Amino acid sequence: MKIPTILRSSVLLLATVAGSPALAAGGDDFGPGIVLPATTSVIPFAAAEQAVLAAVPRATLLRIELELEHGRWVYRGELAARLARTGARADIDATNGNLLRTRAEKLGGSDQRHAVTIFNRAGEIRLSFAQAADAALAVAPGLVTDVRLETEGRALVYKVTTHTQTSRSETRVNPTTGAVIRTSTVGTPSGGGDDNSGGGSGGGDDNSGGGAGGGDDNSGGGSGGGNDNSGGGSGGGPTPSPTGQAATLAAAIDAAIATSPQGALPIEVKPKRRNMVMFIEVLVGIPGRTSGLEFLVNPANGRSTRESTLLGDDATTLAAFTRSLGEQPAIGFGGAMQIAADAAQAEVSRAEVGVYRAQPIYEVKVLSGRREVSVKVHAVTGAIMP
Repeated sequence: MKIPTILRSSVLLLATVAGSPALAAGGDDFGPGIVLPATTSVIPFAAAEQAVLAAVPRATLLRIELELEHGRWVYRGELAARLARTGARADIDATNGNLLRTRAEKLGGSDQRHAVTIFNRAGEIRLSFAQAADAALAVAPGLVTDVRLETEGRALVYKVTTHTQTSRSETRVNPTTGAVIRTSTVGTPSGGGDDNSGGGSGGGDDNSGGGAGGGDDNSGGGSGGGNDNSGGGSGGGPTPSPTGQAATLAAAIDAAIATSPQGALPIEVKPKRRNMVMFIEVLVGIPGRTSGLEFLVNPANGRSTRESTLLGDDATTLAAFTRSLGEQPAIGFGGAMQIAADAAQAEVSRAEVGVYRAQPIYEVKVLSGRREVSVKVHAVTGAIMP
């Protein structure tokens, strides 16, 4: 049986839902305030596994993770191919099983060593990812949000994460026998995944407007380009210059744009650890095109390295943003991040463009204690969106 191999991707973005119950602290990817989808509103985990494997044939699966991306629930599969020398990622719409995008990724250092170990020991694995998930659900009911293959000492294990709205459980399963090795729970279980209704998968408000769009759709892109990390919007005086982590992220955007094709605009910026070194990941797109670029920027020296080509929702998001922006000048990532940091009195962790209530926004994530909180900043006026 072929077991796909996954690279650990960067920390996903979390959409905070006001007034929703708080999840127990300690989740890898779901922080307090996230409303999870009902188990009946997402495809079965077995179907997600099949879709990931079909998207990247002849690969070794390492991980499948449920993520919230631009208001849409996505199963992200991480794989290794070509004898674990290269990596791949496949994103599947969690509501219908449609393939959203595939992306090639580089394997190196500990990531590659881990992939080689899984690849060489694939013969020991008798359980599929879905079967491991079922074994975990028998002792820790809820919504399966993460299944990964790991090594503990010299043993291979499945690590399965399940969530309810008030708890998070980690269960380790023997991939050969299916036996549950151990499980641990943080928080108070609330009765399983079906209590997590309300999360939904619709991203209409957050990223409405779909469609990769052509030149007409993206007519506003030019006016937003040069101002991405400078300049004042029209909402009450000059936009503040970024400081602290906001300045680090803004500088990474500048470095990526400097090595991108003319007219490129940033879509998203966030930290990413690679081989024990922290980089800044910057996604950029070109209005009117259905592809973009991913860069890793070393914040220590500003060096920008192109990682891969992007397809799918990243271009759709940029098209919706530039269309809603029209001819109005954007305040830029730098100014938006500082506005969010000042408003929340917290440090910025990441940011992306989007559309909220038909308005162009920068959705900025700030760290408030142990929580990651979303602040939506109007891309033209700099106003905090309610």
